[in-house]
This record gives sequence, structure tokens and C-alpha cells, in this order.
Amino acid sequence: MYIRRGNFFLSFSFLMFFPLHVYSNRTCFPLFFSSPSSSSSDSVSSSVFLPTSIKIKFIKEGKPFNNTTFFIGPGTGLGAAVSVEGRAVMATEVGNTSGLTQQLLNNYNISDGSSFTALESVVSGSAISKIFSIKTGNNISSEEVVKLYRDGDIDAIEVIDGFTKSLAEVISDLALTFISGNGIYLAGSLMRTITELMDKDLFIKQFLDNKLPQHRKILELMPIGIINREHACLLGNLNYFNSK
Repeated sequence: MYIRRGNFFLSFSFLMFFPLHVYSNRTCFPLFFSSPSSSSSDSVSSSVFLPTSIKIKFIKEGKPFNNTTFFIGPGTGLGAAVSVEGRAVMATEVGNTSGLTQQLLNNYNISDGSSFTALESVVSGSAISKIFSIKTGNNISSEEVVKLYRDGDIDAIEVIDGFTKSLAEVISDLALTFISGNGIYLAGSLMRTITELMDKDLFIKQFLDNKLPQHRKILELMPIGIINREHACLLGNLNYFNSK
């Protein structure tokens, strides 16, 4: 069964193990449900977990305090989804919201925001490429910008640091919105590359900054990890076949 919500597709396979994928633009998030009793429809008490076959590299350790998990994947656009108590998964259109867009442009030192509307126009791989082009006149891919960042290019450093700050602020606000006490997980090849290079102290500082003390304490408990596996969304299908 497939459910479409905007750019999102949810696919469900109701077996003992329930692989669930959330697709947004070119990012998909693999979630796996396991039922303690596959024979009893009266006791559907499912729990969400990331299987051991998916490697998680943590940017920030934490102490999970509930079963709500937030997934986000900056790529061509900005995909995000929330798993709640292992019973429901909510696809979102966070990337097409606009409330934070103009504020986040400050992180890139851009004053003219007329060509930036949706959130994904400032937090995505496409955003990295566009902002670098605006600053330098050099139209290259986000992967090439990251390579320049690695080589110490000043403009690339400004753009990637701006992206780091912006991503942290977005995740911080959404983590509080959904109270994602089970953790925040970043997905996609862009994030696997950037998180190897980015200033992690800057990221964590921005994640925790500008919050009231009681909210900062909540954020401090939330782990943040990278799904460090290519084609992670295919693992749901693999899990399905392995369970038969």
C-alpha cells in the first residue's frame, strides 16, 4: 500500500517486520517496525528501531527519553519525517515552509533574500550550490563546493559554515516542535560527506543556542546521528525479503 502526501511516499508492508520508507525528493528514510505479536491484531504494540545493518555515527550523544524520532535529509531539496511511538509516521513538507528562510540567510551573510523563498532554498545541496554561485559567480555543484571547503577555499568555508549553522537551527526548532526525544537522524550522501568535514562544535553550539534554559536541557538529551550507509532506503525491502 502506498500513500502519497505532496512529495512524500509512504510504503507499508504488514508482516512480522514492517519496513516503512518515507520518500521526499531524492531522500528516503528507512524505518523498521517490529511487532511483539504478529499473530494478534489486538496487541499491535510496535516499536521503531534502526537495525544494526544501518551504521549510525553520532555527532552528539544524548539520553533518549521518549519514542519520537526525527529524520531529515538535505539533498536536492529538504526532506523530513517524524516517527511517533512506533505507531505512526508523519511525512512533512518542512522544506517548503518559509518562516525561517530570511533569518537563516544571515548565516551566509546574504542581505538580498528576494530569490529565496522556501526553507529548502537555504538548507539543501541545491542551496549550497546557489549561494556559492551568488557569492562567486562560479556555478558548481554542492559536491564541488564541499571539495573546495576541504581545500580551504574562503568562499566555500563561508558557505558550508553558513549551511552548518542553518541546518543546526532548523533541526533545533523542529526537535522542540516534535519533542524528538529518541533522537535526530540525518540522511543522504551530502550529509555523510559534510559531517566528516564540518565544524561539529559550531553545529552543536548553534543547535543549543538561543533557547530558554528549560528547552536547552531538552535539546541536550537528544542524540544526533548520521545514517552512515549508502542506499539505506533499500534496507527496508531487504528486511522484508529476509523476514519471509
